Amino acid sequence: MNSFLDRYTSGECEAVWAELLDLGEQVRHEPLFSEALAVAYATMKRVRHNIQILIPRLQICGYEFGYAWLEEYAEAIVGPSFVVPQEEHILYPQEILEELEGEGRERELAELWERAHRPARPHSPPGLEVQSSLGELEILVGPLPLSWRAWYEIVGTVDFVGRTPQRWWDQFHIKMPPDESLDPLQVLPLEWVLKTAKRERPYLDQEGLLYLPISHDKHGKYFISGGGPYSIKVPQPTMDAFLEGEWHQTTFVNYLRICFRWGGLPGLEHCSHVPQKDLMYLTEGLLPI
Repeated sequence: MNSFLDRYTSGECEAVWAELLDLGEQVRHEPLFSEALAVAYATMKRVRHNIQILIPRLQICGYEFGYAWLEEYAEAIVGPSFVVPQEEHILYPQEILEELEGEGRERELAELWERAHRPARPHSPPGLEVQSSLGELEILVGPLPLSWRAWYEIVGTVDFVGRTPQRWWDQFHIKMPPDESLDPLQVLPLEWVLKTAKRERPYLDQEGLLYLPISHDKHGKYFISGGGPYSIKVPQPTMDAFLEGEWHQTTFVNYLRICFRWGGLPGLEHCSHVPQKDLMYLTEGLLPI
C-alpha cells in the first residue's frame, strides 16, 4: 500500500489532506505522525515554490506590493486643507483619518508614515528562532495544526497587500475596484502571533480554547474597520484547521489553494470583470497542493 506521501506526490493532493484531516487527533501518534508531517512539509515546500513564482509575476503585471499608499493618508492628515477625495478607486479609511486628526496622535501618524516608507516584503522566510518560537507557542496554547506549524517552518511570513494596476480595469472601461475587495494573501509573522498568544492566554474561553490570528481580514489589510482577523482555534492536534472568519469558510490549506487559483488575490473571485490574460499568466504552472 502506498504511503500518504507517495499518494500526495503522485497527484492525490486534496484526497490525502481530506483523509488525514478526517483522522483527527490520530495523526499525532505513530506511525501516522511521521507520514502526516512528511505530507505537511511537502505541501509547504510547494506553497513556498508557488509564492516565489507569484511575486515576480505580479510585479511584471504591474502590481505594487507594500503600503506606499499609506503616505497619502499621512499627507492628508497634515495637509493645510484636508478633504477626502470621493473617487471610488482611491481608498481613504475615514475612521482611521478621523482618529489621527485629534491632538496627541503624533505617534500613530508616525507609525503610518513609517509603514508607508518601509520596503515591501511580500515574503520573509523563516528566521533562526522559528523552532524555539513554535515550541514556546505550543507551551502556551497546546498543539498546533500540522499545516500551520509546517507553514512557519517552511514558508515564513507572506504579505501580498498592495495595489492592482489600473490597466487591469481600463480594458473593461471601469474604475479600479477598492484594493481591499481583492483580499490579498497574507499570513502574519510568527512573532506577532506569539505576542498575541501571550497577551490573550489569560482569557481562554470556557472550553479552554483560544483563537490565534492568521491574517487581517480583507478590510483590516487596508486599515479599514472590519470584522476581525482570520484565525485558527487552538489547541488543535490535527492535520489542518478551519480558518475562522474567512469568507470561503474552509480550512487553512484549502484557503491557500483558493489563493493560488486567483494569483494570490482571492477576492478576484467576486469581481465582475477579471483580467483573464494576466490571471492565466499568474497561475500557469503553479504546483498543486
